[in-house]
Amino acid sequence: MDAISVLQNKLHNNNPTSLISYVRDLCQQEWCVSFAYIGRRKNMVVGRLAKLASDSTLDIILYDVPPTVVLLLLHSVDVD
Repeated sequence: MDAISVLQNKLHNNNPTSLISYVRDLCQQEWCVSFAYIGRRKNMVVGRLAKLASDSTLDIILYDVPPTVVLLLLHSVDVD
């Protein structure tokens, strides 16, 4: 949530060479950008997919159906 506050200028970061400055510049281009906080529990599925990808030696992984561990998470996480 702090990162979102910094990006929305609610908290200040005065370092002009920081990653935040670059992201702020990108956000001011001609497109619509919004930020939202996703709680840890709801982000577990994305985290698991990222872990599966980082454990792989392949450049790309395509799934016809979600991996079993992801399906189990999808069924256990409240998505509302």
